[in-house]
Amino acid sequence: MGTVARGVHLPDKDVIEHAGISLQAFFAASSAEQEQLDRHEVFLRSGRPAQAIMGRTIILVDNGLTAESDLPAAIEAPHRHGATKVVVAVPVTTLEARDKLSKQVDEFVSLHAIDAASHLDVWYEGATGVDEENVRVALGQAALRVGMYQHREVT
Repeated sequence: MGTVARGVHLPDKDVIEHAGISLQAFFAASSAEQEQLDRHEVFLRSGRPAQAIMGRTIILVDNGLTAESDLPAAIEAPHRHGATKVVVAVPVTTLEARDKLSKQVDEFVSLHAIDAASHLDVWYEGATGVDEENVRVALGQAALRVGMYQHREVT
């Protein structure tokens, strides 16, 4: 129906029209989704505030992309919040997703581009996902490293 990221609600007008959904219904659903994303972000950050992205390069990483990706809103959000550059990095993508999304970012990096989304799972045979507790720990460790650099005195 569309994609949602921090402060960004992008309706997929073709899907909405085909399904007979009103824009009002989309924005009601996307607002509820935004609230859920906000709660999830607070959980993953363990209550730490988001880092300012104004003037920074933001690298969005995904495990693989198809044309039906949720990345359009994730790409738009850093632009709206003042990022200088937005880069998407993936190990594998479909040609269609690469062609579509590379127009929306400053740089698109992919190790492999394949013809069909149905072949995407071949690249992940035997792979396991990352559980949320590992994500929380990694974000906490990164926050400590960033904090050390931000508070370091210059002599």
